[in-house]
Amino acid sequence: VALGSVLPDIDYPHSPIGRLVKLPFNLDPRVDAVGRYPWHRKFTHTLAFALVIAASGFVFPTYAMWLWCMAIGCTTHILADALTPWGVPLLWPVSPLKDPVSLAGIGVGSQAESLVAASAWLVVALIMAPRVFAWLR
Repeated sequence: VALGSVLPDIDYPHSPIGRLVKLPFNLDPRVDAVGRYPWHRKFTHTLAFALVIAASGFVFPTYAMWLWCMAIGCTTHILADALTPWGVPLLWPVSPLKDPVSLAGIGVGSQAESLVAASAWLVVALIMAPRVFAWLR
């Protein structure tokens, strides 16, 4: 899940995974008018990308559980980025909408983002707590 949660940012050269994996388009120094990379948050930030990863589990059954966990992490990253003002092209290529979808307009580093992150961690803790306590017995 952890690898999948950073995988959508592989197209951004300043992300941890983008610095680790040098993709050809990440070597292009051009940025758009607002200082962003024009290819960032395109295909890797769509549900189609997460579905490709999940479907790979059927092609490579030995790694199915790993790939499905990566797809879950990828989907959560994409949905979290959909909460930012910049949004993501969530339904590309199915939807004719080419503009990114922004579900909430929550700024990166804002108090609202901290609240959403804390709430998400609380949900994870509540889901995992019974399993952890059962494992400790």
